[in-house]
Amino acid sequence: MILIWQVVVVVVLVIDAKLIEEAIVDVMVVMVILTLLKMASETMAEAVMVGEEAEGGDGMQVVMAVGVAGETDGSGDNGHAKGGMSGAPSA
Repeated sequence: MILIWQVVVVVVLVIDAKLIEEAIVDVMVVMVILTLLKMASETMAEAVMVGEEAEGGDGMQVVMAVGVAGETDGSGDNGHAKGGMSGAPSA
């Protein structure tokens, strides 16, 4: 009878160890994601501060303008202006 209890206890401990290991991995993944989000928010805050120093006003407008300028419409021109006056080279 004692042997059966020992086997049950060992099996339960092994299962618990697997679950604890998975939980630790999950916590580590969450910590990595939170760290990346923190770094991104710090970078954004620094960009806003630099924009405020350069403009003397609302730094968020500078950051947004930089973000819009870097966007592309998928045509491969990396967000350069299209159209304009006929005969004039596009930017």
